[in-house]
Amino acid sequence: MVRKHLFFFFLLLAIYAGTLAIERIDRVRHAAQATQQVQQRLEAGTRNLEAYLLSLVEINERLAEALAVAEGDEIQPFDLWTAELHRQHPELISQSWIDGLSLRRVAPPAGNEGIVDLDYGRHPEYMGGIQRMLARRGTILDPVPRLLQTGRPGVLLRSPFYRQDDKDRYRGHVVLSLDWHGMLQRQGLAGDDVPFELQIRQEDADGVEHLLHGPVELPVNHRSETRLELPDQVWWLRAVPSRTLAAYPAAWAGLIRVLGLLLALAVLALWWRHSGTLHKRLRRLPRDGLTSLRTFILLAVLVPLPIIAGLTGWWVYGASIRAVRILEEQQVTELGGLIRGRLASAFGIPGSVLTFNQGQWHGRLIQARDPAAMLDSFMLQLRAQPHLTLLGFAREDGRFWAASRTWQGGVSSLRILESDMRLDGRMRKFHVDDANRHGPLESLGDRYVDMRSHARYRSAADTPGLHWNLPDPYALQDAAMLYEDWGIGMSLQLRDAQGQPTGVLMADVALAQINELLRDEMAPLSGLAWLTLPDGTLLAASSPQALGQPMRDGFMYTQAVHSPLPEVRQGMEWIHESRESTGQYWMRVDGVRTLLHWRSLELPNGPRLQLALALPEDRYTESIEGILLRIGLLVMGFWLMGTLLAFGLAWWFSRPLRELSVWAEQLAHDQSGRTEPVHSPVREIATLSRALSRMARHMQAHASQLEQQVAERTEALTLANARLQALSLTDGLTGLANRRHFDQVLAKEWARARRSGEPLSLLMLDVDYFKAYNDRYGHQAGDQVLSRLAAVLQAALQRPADLAARYGGEEFAVIVPGLDVAAAGRLADTVRRKIQDLGIVHPLGVMGRLTISIGVAQQVPGHLVGVEDLIRRADDALYQAKRDGRNRVIVAGQA
Repeated sequence: MVRKHLFFFFLLLAIYAGTLAIERIDRVRHAAQATQQVQQRLEAGTRNLEAYLLSLVEINERLAEALAVAEGDEIQPFDLWTAELHRQHPELISQSWIDGLSLRRVAPPAGNEGIVDLDYGRHPEYMGGIQRMLARRGTILDPVPRLLQTGRPGVLLRSPFYRQDDKDRYRGHVVLSLDWHGMLQRQGLAGDDVPFELQIRQEDADGVEHLLHGPVELPVNHRSETRLELPDQVWWLRAVPSRTLAAYPAAWAGLIRVLGLLLALAVLALWWRHSGTLHKRLRRLPRDGLTSLRTFILLAVLVPLPIIAGLTGWWVYGASIRAVRILEEQQVTELGGLIRGRLASAFGIPGSVLTFNQGQWHGRLIQARDPAAMLDSFMLQLRAQPHLTLLGFAREDGRFWAASRTWQGGVSSLRILESDMRLDGRMRKFHVDDANRHGPLESLGDRYVDMRSHARYRSAADTPGLHWNLPDPYALQDAAMLYEDWGIGMSLQLRDAQGQPTGVLMADVALAQINELLRDEMAPLSGLAWLTLPDGTLLAASSPQALGQPMRDGFMYTQAVHSPLPEVRQGMEWIHESRESTGQYWMRVDGVRTLLHWRSLELPNGPRLQLALALPEDRYTESIEGILLRIGLLVMGFWLMGTLLAFGLAWWFSRPLRELSVWAEQLAHDQSGRTEPVHSPVREIATLSRALSRMARHMQAHASQLEQQVAERTEALTLANARLQALSLTDGLTGLANRRHFDQVLAKEWARARRSGEPLSLLMLDVDYFKAYNDRYGHQAGDQVLSRLAAVLQAALQRPADLAARYGGEEFAVIVPGLDVAAAGRLADTVRRKIQDLGIVHPLGVMGRLTISIGVAQQVPGHLVGVEDLIRRADDALYQAKRDGRNRVIVAGQA
């Protein structure tokens, strides 16, 4: 009765689990179909995009060739080409002709007023692309975050052209401007009807990917990707199904659940009907109990309710932790974007300041012959830009003056720096009052400082336009050691009206101020933030412990992988392994789950910096864990109460069952003569007791007879098994091991040789011209010959581990473990000679006698070879012996 009830109970559980499994399988099928649809659409869009871009590259290069030929008369071919181009491609933003670094002409003029008279020398964010074009000497694609015409992300196609009389001398280039969204929409990769979310990443020469378009992160599951190879770079297009496409149809899920519910109701109806029939049958039995077993089952079902509550609480806890982690990931992503924005603003100050002063220079508002006016302007700009550390001008004749502040920041830290190589070249530092006037001399450098030898000066003189310099020390020989910090900044060469170099403008941001910026942002969060160069060198961090010890004559920061803090070391290792410029990852630092978030910060015409944040999870989970702990304690209390109640019910319910158990155990050991049933208020237990009483009487009557029959049949079965085992492993004709026994022993010896590293040898033997012998003398004579050969073969084996077997027909095999190949060959030749010496007449055989051919192979088992290789090599050697004339031994691998 109980067993049948349990059957129906587990059947209901199986229906429930099956319904969930069917729905899960169908969800997976739906997701796979959505992914396949996205993959097909993405591949088609990628092909379209590749053809579109390559066609534009070809057009741009042909225009560059036309302008190179029409030297001095470029306007006419430019206008003709651009008119035809924009007739065919009206979606293009513009096509421009750049003479040197200055824009000379743009088409169409309407909508491109913002780039008229554009000078790329004042826009460092574009100089990197121009330098890459010159280094490649060909067309490049230059993705930019903001087009000057529209303020939207775009792609610039740059094609250079050179002088006709000097092919190595750059003269200008042609720029074709594309809008990101418009380009993707035209190729079916963007728009309201696109069934996926697209991300585009650019892979650089080192294999590191940089985000060009789309969300920072895409789910790994159900992600499709394609590779787009362009003339100078590789793009990875990745996409996941949109929410609309990925959403599983609610109607279909409801249908599956309704069918499962109907099936469960049908099972419940059968259960009810079955229980009613059984109840009627039991009522005809003698009444010995007061209640039914189902009452006790219901009580047993009510007891696990606290456990269910506990499992529910645990599920709530897990869901809460997951929600907290998702919230933390969102907050860290927003925080990373905020810090990156502040860093971009701080690093954007040098470029904007130099551009402003370049305009001042061209307007003759500042001049090299009036250092006082220039310093006054520099000081006003320094006061307006708190992150600006140094703004100075180094002349060609060796004079230098600058407005500066020490790394501590604040108005009181403003200083004027001056040096003159025409005098002693020593750096002089002056106080500054609120009117920006010279105060008294504060300190005098101990050695001369020639700014013309500084890296900032040399790089500006070598490369036109604005560009970034790698971090380096100020090296101003300051006796007070207020300028021992390192700075990162930009420089720009200024020229007079005749185009002759006059000097170099310099603008710096001290790395100590970047440290303070990161420290201010991370202080309330108990986390860590750091900034690195592309090679992993630490520039700044919110904790000074991350930077290591400064060195006076070398770079003051260490590699991030060598940082004293484990968050930085582990974080940089993961960032390096991921080879992505943006992402996040949960890592464990000293046993604490920590969220790592990183993103790139590309300085205009400068290095690509890496910003990373590490925040511990316990900062977010401590409060929710306290609440859930109290809920857990409450659930635990209810669970204990339910457990006590279950124990009390089980004790009362199990007393008669324990008596029955003891009685049954005694009957099993023939230690009890009891035949009276056990009384119980439960009908089912009383029925079981009466049945056990009848069983005891039958068991006592038949125990001896059963034991005797079991003993006789066991003995007979043992003898039959022994005979069967012997027959199953022996060849009936030759008495040797059969093929089955051979395969078992070979597998065992192969495994043993693999463990010990010893060689395993195998001999494959075949009777020469045996079919002709059978045809001449008959199969009975052939069988006698095989028996004699088997006897010779068995007698030749002296070691217990050797095994001779009939492999099939007239073919035999010998397993020789632990024997080197030379000894195996000698054993084979001994067997061959003994068979030949039998002198069995065979007119069609070799020398008129019956002979055999043998193939020998040896193998040391390893991971890359199997036992099949050994058999194949021995078999190949056997057939080689056949081809070489028979009656011989061939060792595999030897001539």
